[in-house]
Amino acid sequence: MGSMARRSLSWLPTPVVRALFGPSVAQALEDIRRVGMDENLPPLPLLMEHPWTLRLGLADDPRLIRADSMEGKELASREWDVVVIGAGVAGLAAAQYLQHEKGLRTLILEARNRAGGRLCSRKLAEHVVDLGASFIHGASSMHEFMHLAEWKECKTAGVAGGIWESATVTRYIDGNVDDNANLNSVVKAEFASRGILELAASLPPEGNFKTAEQLIEKASSILLEDSDLSQRERRIVKSIIQRSVGYVADLRELCATQLSPYRPYTPPFELGEFTATSPASTPKKLNMSPQTLEFRRNRLREEIKTSENIYTTIGVPIASKCPPGDRLVLDGFSHLITSTFSRGLNVVTGAPVTRIEAEGEGMGGTVSTQGLKFKAKSIISTLPIGVLHASLNPNPNSNPNPNPNTVIFSPPLSRRLTDAVRAFGMGSHNKVVLKFSPKNVFWPPNTPQLNTSRTEWLQWLNLHAYGITGVLVSHIWPPFAYQMSQLTDDKVVEIIMGHLEDEFPAARNVTPESVIVTRWNEDPYSYGAYSFARPILESSSIKSHEEAIQTLREGHGREGNTCVFFAGEAITTRAPQCVYGAFLSGIHAAKTIAGRL
Repeated sequence: MGSMARRSLSWLPTPVVRALFGPSVAQALEDIRRVGMDENLPPLPLLMEHPWTLRLGLADDPRLIRADSMEGKELASREWDVVVIGAGVAGLAAAQYLQHEKGLRTLILEARNRAGGRLCSRKLAEHVVDLGASFIHGASSMHEFMHLAEWKECKTAGVAGGIWESATVTRYIDGNVDDNANLNSVVKAEFASRGILELAASLPPEGNFKTAEQLIEKASSILLEDSDLSQRERRIVKSIIQRSVGYVADLRELCATQLSPYRPYTPPFELGEFTATSPASTPKKLNMSPQTLEFRRNRLREEIKTSENIYTTIGVPIASKCPPGDRLVLDGFSHLITSTFSRGLNVVTGAPVTRIEAEGEGMGGTVSTQGLKFKAKSIISTLPIGVLHASLNPNPNSNPNPNPNTVIFSPPLSRRLTDAVRAFGMGSHNKVVLKFSPKNVFWPPNTPQLNTSRTEWLQWLNLHAYGITGVLVSHIWPPFAYQMSQLTDDKVVEIIMGHLEDEFPAARNVTPESVIVTRWNEDPYSYGAYSFARPILESSSIKSHEEAIQTLREGHGREGNTCVFFAGEAITTRAPQCVYGAFLSGIHAAKTIAGRL
């Protein structure tokens, strides 16, 4: 949105602005007019959806206050309208809405010594690398985050195949495989994996009680029993399936409903060159004609060639012209989200919450941390699902909490809330960031995605192709993402380097200049990378994941005093597991509270 369009907003009559956006925004616009900052207005699409963003240009840097400081103790002596637990994107978005749009006294308590939560950007030489989230999923000209990136002048880039870490539009680099033979294998494996996922998603459902693994194994047995796929092609099938649905969880833990995006639109479903009216009549072979194989191989070759010009997509986006597809954030999510959405907020750091207590009717609740109690009319908990899981069983009468990384709820969570939490798991997705000297780049420098069929849990994002020189990011899914807990960082790096040396003999002669290994499942403030849907037990009082989300949204408390509301990347029906989903969840919880106060 150009500066003239932004400036036009600044001259709207105050009564019109008040009617459109409310009194808080009208006052913010008056302040902007007074100090002549109308050039720094947010883009109109962002402002229309989130009027509080108007305040961001005026707000000071966040106040990060240690819980054990005198100022932290002074903040505990005040009464707050809302205390938000967690300074990740959900907590920051909720606090911004409550404070800057509704004018409510809002305080954030954060266990870490920084804001951002699982958004964690790390300086690496002259560049920035994200150790947590790094993609804007489903970017388009309508996506608020793309308008935010344009406003904050944050560089992004397209990704191979338009989807984060594609397991198809990538180079499988298993030694010196002939190009046509290599592409043929990938095409056949992609055809088979798509067929397996579509058939698995179409098998007769039995509620939410089947695992993804059970349905995938059943579909595989139907389609691959007499298949002519080679062992290498079968390994690529496994790699594509793991990347497609098991990128954060073991398939044995994943609910079959996670396969629903692969369900064909109309039965009987058609796949390539065969049609099945039911699984029983599905042919036992998945073969393509030579003509189809050649067509798909040539198309894949062109897609890979296009991806190797990915550098042409790098830059500050013009949001209104953003093509659909995932985008890689290059300047760091901490720059795009954390430093923007924390502006003007009070954040108490070093404050792991140990107790959340709902008091009597109309009395709100208290949040305990570091020997301090913070009282508020309402509380938003953005505790990750992993922390909620760890907090389900402590003795509610124990004080202090015997485990500082769990939270006691008083009164205890109801059975429905407990079952709602247990409807989700907390998965593991780790990264090993390897920084080499630019002169020692031993991999294809312009290829953004590199894969190997030797293992299904490993893929490399080549940040060198995006201008972050000498950097390879190893993305690690289950099962190895869990197994890392038993290994030292040195051993993990040795294993990753071993895979690279198998593919690139030149790797044997170089050593990384620096290494970063993430261990999100061992992080005491998240116990995982992000959530996933688990199979729901027949004994559960919750019968679907949508019901679980709604139950958590409805909140917790004592009779006549529901004052604790939940938000986070799991508690959203739009963009679950994603930064954007967490953002929307925080806004939803904030609006729920604002409507009650």
